[in-house]
Amino acid sequence: MNIEFIIGLITVAISAIGGISAFLYRRRVDDVARKRLTCAEALSTLLDWLEMPYRIRRRPAGNDETRSKLTESMHNLQARINFYRAWLQVESPQVAHKYEALHQAVKTVAAPAIQQAWEQSGISQDAEMNIGSLGKFDIEKPQDDFLKAVRDEIKVWRISRRR
Repeated sequence: MNIEFIIGLITVAISAIGGISAFLYRRRVDDVARKRLTCAEALSTLLDWLEMPYRIRRRPAGNDETRSKLTESMHNLQARINFYRAWLQVESPQVAHKYEALHQAVKTVAAPAIQQAWEQSGISQDAEMNIGSLGKFDIEKPQDDFLKAVRDEIKVWRISRRR
């Protein structure tokens, strides 16, 4: 074999390996970006649920249309939460487990506040917009656990996906 042929073959092989490596790295970076965005949206949906007691409490008094919109908003939020619960089960059972714990914590703290907000009459003047606190929404630990699981899941240079 001719030395130029061997050098050419080695050059082609190195270029191919470099191209494949760059492609795989770019694919992983895109996958991480997609997961990061979806996990952020999943978290945002749970935090939106925590906002519902305030929205309910600030509804205009005697307004059936607003009451209907609030109910529809709650149904839409629940549907989105269920979507993210299923999506995370498929994508990452470890993250899904932490999301489920966060979901349970959100439900536990929000349920009494939502009930209390519905039991109170709606507002009829601007001054009633200042409603104060509707309870302590302590979800810091499960939220931190979820975010740690997400960070672990989306590391760009993670060697193995399955544990």
